[in-house]
Amino acid sequence: MAKSGFIIVAATSCEGGIGVNGGLPWRNKTDMKYFKNITCQRIDESKINVVIMGRKTFESLDCKPLPNRINVCITSMNPFSAKPYFGATSENIYFFNSLDAALEHLRRLTHVENIFVIGGAKLYAEAIEHPQCTELLINRVDCSVECDTFFPEIDSTQYLLAETAKLDDMVTNERYVHRRSREPTEQGNLRFPPHPLPLNNKGSL
Repeated sequence: MAKSGFIIVAATSCEGGIGVNGGLPWRNKTDMKYFKNITCQRIDESKINVVIMGRKTFESLDCKPLPNRINVCITSMNPFSAKPYFGATSENIYFFNSLDAALEHLRRLTHVENIFVIGGAKLYAEAIEHPQCTELLINRVDCSVECDTFFPEIDSTQYLLAETAKLDDMVTNERYVHRRSREPTEQGNLRFPPHPLPLNNKGSL
């Protein structure tokens, strides 16, 4: 069974923008390498990670699943007809009508390690309020660009900023942990759980 909870991964501009005209408003190699690194790495190499995305995000990938990860697309279409409709021939893509339906299915899989929600705006808005969301991994890209979709506001009463890391001159990573995810110490205090994976920026696009 997959571990409980999922993690949101996103990149935003200075103003919180995440997209324009159905695509990314920037091309930043550091951000893209971080995304691949964090969504592909596993502690147990016999397992695999999952990325969950909305229909528009899947279409922005030219309906091609990301390699070396289980891909899940949330769509209002009938899941049985979605695969031929999108021309998806890979066995590595699954379609569900809701985030909850996808999570219920994934929890039964024994070879899944981490589950990541990767957008877009509508799915982020639902996922950030979901009781199974444990962390937010947000790359802040130091740029001001025109965007028409935005990441939802982070409620500080629900999520605490646990750590930040400068990935390069343009990108700063912020890790937010849900208050309920903090772990008790022997002294009775609460601490943040360890980062799911090392904060390095290795790997190719």
